[in-house]
Amino acid sequence: MNSSDNLSLAALVVALLAFLIAIGQLLQQIFGTADGFRRCQSSVIGEWATKTRLSWRWKEFRFETKFTTPIIKLLPIQEQYRFRTTAKDGLGREHVCLTGSPDSRKAALTPILRPEEEPDIAGWVLLLEQLQTLQWYTNPLGTTMRSTNGYIEAGTGPQRQTPAVLFRERSWDLMPAELTKPLAATTVGDLVVMAHRLGMRWMDIRPSRGVMRADGNGHSLSSIQVRGYGLVVQYSNDHSSEERDRWSSLLIPTREADKLACGIIPGCKVLVVPDLLLTSPDVPFHLSIRSALTELRVSEDAKKWLTTEEAQSQKFPALMDIPGMLASFMPLETSPIVRIVHPLRLKPDTPCTWREGRIVLRHRLQEYVNGLSLESKSAQLANILGDFNGLFEKWPMEMIFNMGSGWLGSNSPSKKTEEFLEDIHKSFKSATRFLQSLVSHPDEKSTAHTYPTIFRYRDLVASHVSVNYTAVKQAHENLAANRGRDWQETKHMSPPMSTWMHEVSHIYADRVPEIVEQMKSRYFSNETLVVESWWTMMFRAILWELSVVYLSADTFPPIASQFYGSRTPVYIA
Repeated sequence: MNSSDNLSLAALVVALLAFLIAIGQLLQQIFGTADGFRRCQSSVIGEWATKTRLSWRWKEFRFETKFTTPIIKLLPIQEQYRFRTTAKDGLGREHVCLTGSPDSRKAALTPILRPEEEPDIAGWVLLLEQLQTLQWYTNPLGTTMRSTNGYIEAGTGPQRQTPAVLFRERSWDLMPAELTKPLAATTVGDLVVMAHRLGMRWMDIRPSRGVMRADGNGHSLSSIQVRGYGLVVQYSNDHSSEERDRWSSLLIPTREADKLACGIIPGCKVLVVPDLLLTSPDVPFHLSIRSALTELRVSEDAKKWLTTEEAQSQKFPALMDIPGMLASFMPLETSPIVRIVHPLRLKPDTPCTWREGRIVLRHRLQEYVNGLSLESKSAQLANILGDFNGLFEKWPMEMIFNMGSGWLGSNSPSKKTEEFLEDIHKSFKSATRFLQSLVSHPDEKSTAHTYPTIFRYRDLVASHVSVNYTAVKQAHENLAANRGRDWQETKHMSPPMSTWMHEVSHIYADRVPEIVEQMKSRYFSNETLVVESWWTMMFRAILWELSVVYLSADTFPPIASQFYGSRTPVYIA
């Protein structure tokens, strides 16, 4: 090979190298147009990075970064499908349910994270991982307590709500410049509930002003306003909390329990009663209570007194009976979890929650039934009394001494928990069926039913509150004047823990004739049915209170009821 050939070869190599360098620079420039691609990698969004892709835009001669993040929401799930990995919403869109199972973690792209993997990862990836863990502790695979048929057939049970994710592809072109990580999406209503379930306290919540701040149980949420995007919440997780302590106070995972935590008393559908909203934003507490009492149609005198400071100091007599009277049975048949939050954030002090109430009301019912003539015997009151006596005989320590609260709050299923809840639920369903049989639904009116003969369950509840709102005050007056009833006359009654509650319970029974008169003023004059329905309602409320355990009133500060179910969008960084 001569020198000219060598020069030609060298020139060719140099030209080829120059061409390759030019191609490399061109590709670098082209791929450099894929803004945000490096921010959608596994170090930032974990397994979700597998769905990151580049899309070529010929008109702009550049790459567009497409990434996938979740819309996190609460999805109603029928109890028999609680372990399914996927479910469809009302629009037919398929979601991945967060159950904590290996299949769910794989489908939702949320493997178990190690602490060393978390420093740069997006907060919503950590939130999904924590929701998976929450669901695993809430309803671990293989823990089935009772048959799932009871609630489904009766239609009176609570509705399970499960966190789920909907995959949504987005473009980095639409991301504001100040954001450095992809965002997940949810709503104010769902975020409020998920925070409660994780054990967070809402310290400040004003979405309209861009403020949402919650903290507790090793979790933290804080908000920022992003121009052009709206409300963005940053989530962080502190691993210093002991794992088993973190999941020791789980809430019942149902829509009804979520409403209670948001200051709403959920009405039982089959009894045709509305939800009562007890707290409102920027509205004084006593005015919010008045609005709820107006919705229930309580008398003006009762409304006026129950919104006073004196009523608040007495923990709202009669008003505290309402949750057990209006709501459906709270615990799920398939779960041992029984914890709820009281909508008023108070420890309820009523005859429905104290042993004095259970013992006295049973005693007074027995006296009333024994005093009926043969012609006026009531099969319903006999059934209620029979169920009452059966529970006292089978569960004396729980009915008389409140011993059930010690073991009922355990998250671990046990034969004792299962049997107790099953007995309570059986009697509860029987009481609800009787009350349901009396209710005339608004859409079922006919010419055979004129207005004065229609029974409305909400009127019975309102009559109870309208008559008994002064019961605590009357009890203290009776005791001060030495007119209190002798506890030794009541069967199974040891010295009462609360003499005034013992007296209040007697006053409730004394005032049944007044409730009959109240119902007459509400255009229902069948005295026998009013008496039967009131005793049934009280028994039902007692059973409801026996089936739940309240978290401390300080666990969750009250929040406005209107935030529950709010569809205001929130993004999670």
